[in-house]
Amino acid sequence: MPGGIVQFSRSRLSIGAVALPNNVILATMSGITEAPFRRLVKDYFLICESYFKAIRTAPPSQIEALDMGRRGLHDEGSALLVERLERAFADDGNATAYDLQAWYGRDYDRAVLKAEGERAGGELTDSRTELLWSHAVAGFWDAQLGIRGDGGDGPGRSWLAFGVQGLAPYWFEVEATGYLGQEGRSAVRLAAIWPPRPL
Repeated sequence: MPGGIVQFSRSRLSIGAVALPNNVILATMSGITEAPFRRLVKDYFLICESYFKAIRTAPPSQIEALDMGRRGLHDEGSALLVERLERAFADDGNATAYDLQAWYGRDYDRAVLKAEGERAGGELTDSRTELLWSHAVAGFWDAQLGIRGDGGDGPGRSWLAFGVQGLAPYWFEVEATGYLGQEGRSAVRLAAIWPPRPL
């Protein structure tokens, strides 16, 4: 078992350092703190609960007003979410792993950047980067279209990306993306996150 574990956790932010054998130190950061967004997150979940109650009995105009309020809260939120950032220090080299999502624009139409990868020994060993246009198609759901580039040790590949991202029942954040590549290649990526990310 690794020794020298140091960990700090506040809400969704988790920072830790672990001393491993052979003088390897692994530093990690995951999630995002909701302390700066506490009021925003609370208001967001309250309006979402009101929305779910309204869709059973309220007229369409009230449902649309609640959805507009929810989307307005999104515009106040962060444009960058770092899901994972890890750094390992060792005698034979350092390594970094990252997983982030950023967006620019409003809730109905925005540019989205998704990036995930690893870097070791000063070289990129694995990466997936997507640049997408995201358009709201329903309350809590966006359709996305764009490009994906893969890099690292293997061959670099380019893909056409298309999919959906949204909030499913029971607060599961869902991503489903299909990819069409060169030479007839195709791929699918599915992800479900619970509890949902703050924004």
